[in-house]
Amino acid sequence: MQKRDPSERVPRVSIVIAAYNVENYISSAIDSALNQTFTDREVIVVDDGSTDATPDRIRAFGDRVVFLEQPHAGAAAARNRGIGVARGELIVMHDADDVWNPTGIETALAVLDAHPECGFVTRSYKVGRSDFHWDNQKFWIGQANFIAYAAIVRRELYERHGLFDETLTAAMDWELWMRFIAGGERVAAVEGDHGLYRRHAGSITADHQRYLRGQLRTLERVLEKGIRLPGLEATVDIARGRVALIDGDRSAARGHFRSAVRNKEAARGTRVRALAFTIAPRATWRLYNFIANRRRKRGEETARRRAAELGVAP
Repeated sequence: MQKRDPSERVPRVSIVIAAYNVENYISSAIDSALNQTFTDREVIVVDDGSTDATPDRIRAFGDRVVFLEQPHAGAAAARNRGIGVARGELIVMHDADDVWNPTGIETALAVLDAHPECGFVTRSYKVGRSDFHWDNQKFWIGQANFIAYAAIVRRELYERHGLFDETLTAAMDWELWMRFIAGGERVAAVEGDHGLYRRHAGSITADHQRYLRGQLRTLERVLEKGIRLPGLEATVDIARGRVALIDGDRSAARGHFRSAVRNKEAARGTRVRALAFTIAPRATWRLYNFIANRRRKRGEETARRRAAELGVAP
């Protein structure tokens, strides 16, 4: 990360936007970052080798943003590039297809300032993940990613625990949060209207089976690094079982799910999910995909409705 001159006037918050082929969304994302009621900030936009008009859309903002370009290397590499030049004491990732509520940063900072024991702050909401957990965070972060992506992180957390893992293609934020929390950090949460979270064909989660494979790689990477969280192995076994079902290997899948059920350190909900797959893997897999598709469609409809309210592209 960039070394700062102690005498240099630096913004309190650095907003980092990694962009790749998002010409229809990037302008509204940058606008929402620039239009925050909290003004002691800088906006850094990293174009990750886009082949559409994304770079032109970014250049139109002139010196209101710090614009960096690089050959296509993936979202993690682009985010790390932005973190590397960020000057703020707090760093926040802003997805290139999202639109923030104008008071988002101001509200989140008030919560973080009120909880100096916390190293970062997230949005508190439920969209296909577990509710936010104030207590026993080392346990719950290994069961599900209860932390929203656009968390505001104290700079020193990256200095202590490292940046995004550039070998990962999905759920890379979850790996980072597990590393932070396993390393002794705590996260606070802020409630309220957070703006527009888009779901579209270009999203990382759009191809559900590809995402599940990427998520499994992320979880296995956590184990490879020696990160240990209570019950995490059950979460990994469930991910392995789902990928085995994608590959048509029901025998291997059943074995992974049974291992998760037998893991006494895991949350009851985690073990119950695994139990359903061991009893009726084919029927449970169909139900799981039905629920995932319905959740995705509801998310897309909510995004379209919210985009219309804000007057931006869905």
